[in-house]
Amino acid sequence: MSTTTWSLERRLLGVALGIGIVIAVWVSLMLPEGVEGQGASVPATPTLGGSGGVSVEQGGLITTTVSLKIPDGITETFMLSASGFPSGILHSIFPTSCTATCEADLMVSAASETPTGSSTITVTAESSTLTLSTQFTLLIHAPADNVGHQGGILEE
Repeated sequence: MSTTTWSLERRLLGVALGIGIVIAVWVSLMLPEGVEGQGASVPATPTLGGSGGVSVEQGGLITTTVSLKIPDGITETFMLSASGFPSGILHSIFPTSCTATCEADLMVSAASETPTGSSTITVTAESSTLTLSTQFTLLIHAPADNVGHQGGILEE
């Protein structure tokens, strides 16, 4: 094979590879989320998120929101739960399940004798095939001069 033929073949191969990459990128950008086709796929996965942290005083109550985003096309039911709470904390989450994008309220109530300090709380959304989780910090503090402050969202 002559040098000219080899050089021409290398250039043609480079052009073909370049065209293939451009087509793959274009297809992946043009397909709707979660649609597969011709070897390209853009995954559509649910996401779970909430605040960075929550503060509650001893004897207080706070409610924070957890967001579950479920893309179109996913028809599973996700059960919501929370764990990691220290002793002296009562909690509830509502709703306890979602079949579409939803926001759930997580209520946290601290008994007056709950020890002060921080804990890492895990909120989990679980379906038959997927498990999602997010974490936030729960800070329990002493009452502020009994002025009635119940807690709030911490910025992290």
